[in-house]
Amino acid sequence: MRLPSAEACRARLYESVVGEGLANVAQEEIEIHFAHMPSRYWTRVDTGGVQWHLECIHEFLKRIVDPNELGTSPVTRWRHFPDRGITEVLVCTWDRVGLLAKVAGAFAEVGLNIVRADIFTRADSVVLDIFQICDEGFQHVSDESRLEKVSQILDAALTAHRELALMGIREDAPLPRLGNEAARGLGGLPAVNINNERSDNHTIIEIEGRDRVGLLYLVFRVLAECEVDVTQAIITTEDGVAGDVFYVTDAEGMKLSDEGRLQDIRRQLLDVLS
Repeated sequence: MRLPSAEACRARLYESVVGEGLANVAQEEIEIHFAHMPSRYWTRVDTGGVQWHLECIHEFLKRIVDPNELGTSPVTRWRHFPDRGITEVLVCTWDRVGLLAKVAGAFAEVGLNIVRADIFTRADSVVLDIFQICDEGFQHVSDESRLEKVSQILDAALTAHRELALMGIREDAPLPRLGNEAARGLGGLPAVNINNERSDNHTIIEIEGRDRVGLLYLVFRVLAECEVDVTQAIITTEDGVAGDVFYVTDAEGMKLSDEGRLQDIRRQLLDVLS
């Protein structure tokens, strides 16, 4: 069965959102959102999700004009899906270099795991980053004080440029002990595969290595330092092994084509995985 196109999804969602209306969001804000979000966004959201996103963006934009607020202060909100074992966390702020690394670092500081990340940047540079996270038991985050802490850490990192403590995380942090099956799967070594054939619009980077607290922060930091934009990240961890997939582009939204640059990215990623 053929799936509906992004434009068809966008049209259906527009009709639904406008029909139901939003008490605090002006029609102009809805129009801007539907005009400026990337096309892949519309196939990944439902009506409730779009309404939630619009309310969070409205709050973020309201803060910008509030003289008592810092213009760089992000809006961080969450909702729980206990049946799926995840909590969905939304971060709305301005686009900036290193944003994903700081968000991943904030989650790492309180010991929460990212299982998926969808990265959306509107044409007006408003960022809407959506993370599916879980606790150590692979359940939704029932202790909301941990989520409040993430919000506080991220706010400080983005407004006061606070350095992330990351609970002592460093590149040479000890690695977890792997089971025999996982160790055989790794072959004793980490792996980085970069592919430009599987997607028309993105370079795909796949990594595999021993998982540890803060690993995703280190990976995102490398990609930021290499001036790579991440548009989607699929994060999986099983039996102590991290197997993550990143859809990336350069700063102009194009695939990474320079072989020397690709090899440098691969080398740096292997360094943090090793």
